[in-house]
Amino acid sequence: MTTDLWGQMLNVALEEFQGVILLRIAGMLDRNTVPQLERLIAFEATKARSQPVRLLFDLSQVLFLDEDGLDGLLHLYGSYGVGGNIELFEPTGDVVQLLHQVDLNGEAWMRSAP
Repeated sequence: MTTDLWGQMLNVALEEFQGVILLRIAGMLDRNTVPQLERLIAFEATKARSQPVRLLFDLSQVLFLDEDGLDGLLHLYGSYGVGGNIELFEPTGDVVQLLHQVDLNGEAWMRSAP
C-alpha cells in the first residue's frame, strides 16, 4: 500500500508482515506531513493491536527532516515504544546529523543495513 500525503511532499509505502509494520518513507518529514503520518500509523496500529506493535521506519529516502519531523518521530516512539518497538532503518546523513545534534544518535532505535 502506498499513501501519497500532501502531494509529492511525503510518500509512504506500507508493508505488514509477522507483526511488523514497515513504513518506507520518501520525501519530507516536517510540521505539514507528520500529522498525516501519525494518523496513518494510528490506523494501521489499531488493526494490528492483537500484539505489541513493531514499527520499522525505512528513512533511506527522506529528503528533509526538521525539528517538527523529529518531534513527530519521538511522539510515535512515546506512543508505540511502550509495549511495542520502533526502529529507524537506514537514516540518511541529514537525519543522522539532526539526531546527533539532539543527542539521540546512540539510541537503540536507529540501525543501519546489515
